Amino acid sequence: MESIVKVMKYEIVCPVNSDWDTMGKYLRDVQYAVWKTSNISIQMMWDYQNFSFGYKTRFGKSLKFSDLGTGKSQSSDMYKKAIDDFPYASSSSLNMAVQKAGIRFNKMKPDILKGAVSIPSFKKDIPIPIRAPRTYITKEAGDYLIKFALLSQSFAKENGVPVNYIVKTRTKSAGKAILDRIISGEYTLCDSEILRKGRKWYVCVAYKFTPEQRRLSKENVAGVDVGIANAAVVAVNSGWDRLYIEGGEINAFRKRVEHRRKQLLRQGKYCGNGRRGRGRKTKLRPIETISEKAANFRKTTNHKYARAIVNFALKNSCGVIQMEDLSSISEKKSAFLKTWPYHDLQTKIKRKAAEYGIEVRLISPKYTSQRCSKCGHIAEGNRKSQAEFKCTLCEFETHADYNAAKNISTPGIETLIENELARVEMERKFAG
Repeated sequence: MESIVKVMKYEIVCPVNSDWDTMGKYLRDVQYAVWKTSNISIQMMWDYQNFSFGYKTRFGKSLKFSDLGTGKSQSSDMYKKAIDDFPYASSSSLNMAVQKAGIRFNKMKPDILKGAVSIPSFKKDIPIPIRAPRTYITKEAGDYLIKFALLSQSFAKENGVPVNYIVKTRTKSAGKAILDRIISGEYTLCDSEILRKGRKWYVCVAYKFTPEQRRLSKENVAGVDVGIANAAVVAVNSGWDRLYIEGGEINAFRKRVEHRRKQLLRQGKYCGNGRRGRGRKTKLRPIETISEKAANFRKTTNHKYARAIVNFALKNSCGVIQMEDLSSISEKKSAFLKTWPYHDLQTKIKRKAAEYGIEVRLISPKYTSQRCSKCGHIAEGNRKSQAEFKCTLCEFETHADYNAAKNISTPGIETLIENELARVEMERKFAG
């Protein structure tokens, strides 16, 4: 089984071998260097792209970068410029910035050349990349310490400051378990990042591990139906086990957020100079804070739901999880579901399922709520209400969301629905 790479974010509490003012200054300086290096690298790649295209058009042959006499490759030329422009920054961070800029440019180059997208750029809050070989994690007196390279050796020696900074981190139990496994060697530390969010700094630790081997069967399929009353209902094709994830907390939170946002918008008309006199950005800051809290809640909730769904699949030895293809969610569900990031939920389910080798399939949601999971009969009248399902043919009765999840868990459900619809249409024609 292939290895999985994941990332865990740890807040920096304080530096150990420096003070906050000094380390904070150099963090901002190096972040600036990474930002400028990334954007300059993008521009240099674009300039060379245009120059080489013009050369080939004029002379009828391709131009190698080494022919320019500035270096063996474009990446080495960009790296040399970064070192010359920002001699204080760690060379490994600048090198990674050049590499990431190259990856991003090459990925978007076909669309750039077509004129479909503009040349990419990086924002000022870009993370600082740190190399795994120059990053160390230890545990002392119950505290987790992370050591990373921030400055160049020549600059640090000249100014009497550390090359490598050691920081104390704050984390919860799940994060501590990951650090313990990295320290023990169970997990492998990968290239990571230092991220700034507001006034706080974080170390985003990337780690690699081989997923736990489980006895799973592709014949056992878990079906996931999303909704409003129940955020998700999960069923299995091979039994009657089921999982209900109630949607009450989502609705309650949504109502609180919407109520608070409307209050803030009304208050904006008569707010004091503390908000109004400092410009539009200050006036809207409380609303942006509310939006950020809502986004964090949705993200955390989706993590929780995804873990519960994958654990249910593992419990039932399911080698496959089938979910609705929600690309057409605006046509199927309510306005509330349009605002809830179900794509993010599906992405998290896919990632967590991949850790155990569980395959995730997306199917069409059409008629899954109208089809009887027992006899296969499809009729609009089968679904009596939001929660009640009763088949008009075999009189099978159950919860509507569970019936839909049961259908979604059925292998080849799309073909079965197509065949049933074709059979009904054939009978209608003959009857007519």
